[in-house]
Amino acid sequence: METRRGLTYRPNDIQENGIRVLHSSNIKEDTFVYGFEDVFVAPKAVNIEFVKQNDILITSANGSSRLVGKHALIKGLPDNTAVHGGFMLIASTKQFNFINASMSSDWYRKFINIYVAGRNGAIGNLNKNDLDNHMIMIPSELEQKKIGAFLANLDNIITLQQRKLSELLTKYEDPIYTPHNGYERVAIRSFAKGTFHCFVEAGKELEVTKMLRVAADKFILNITLAWEHAVAITDEDDL
Repeated sequence: METRRGLTYRPNDIQENGIRVLHSSNIKEDTFVYGFEDVFVAPKAVNIEFVKQNDILITSANGSSRLVGKHALIKGLPDNTAVHGGFMLIASTKQFNFINASMSSDWYRKFINIYVAGRNGAIGNLNKNDLDNHMIMIPSELEQKKIGAFLANLDNIITLQQRKLSELLTKYEDPIYTPHNGYERVAIRSFAKGTFHCFVEAGKELEVTKMLRVAADKFILNITLAWEHAVAITDEDDL
């Protein structure tokens, strides 16, 4: 696996259109996203390689240490249109499905807990060299390919199910600016056991500009755990 540091640019390099610069906000629940909130810089400001399809985007530094290390496979991004920012890393590997999935396992969580610096208000930081030099046990290349193919097929099944669901339902969204003084978050229990709430303290909110407000009498599901029947209907208590 090869890792690369991101682009450092100046405020006057930013413009309305140009080369997209990927940041931590482009990783949402272990999924790569991009859209209208992204930053663009002038082509002349870019002095690193463009990111590629199936590169792994990794957050290497963040004001919130708990967000450091989050990762996602880059999907659906046109070639030669984007680079990653200075607080990000890119990992390139032939067995991208396997490696990205393994980074959601115990070895990676332990690695992050040990090597990510950032306490008492300091910015959490993941050192590129620590990741490059970390040794893990992995299966043979053939087995990696088989596991990666299985995971890719599973992702395709999830995508197809989402498309079928969109034919039956109309998407509801009520966006609001992300609160910074604490808020209640609604989550879904598996096996159709309803919702539960947890309080997100100030300073621990998601690193996104906007979130979605919950309304009553709406069908919601956890797209990751939908196979465990993690679905529910919201009510007045969820507001």
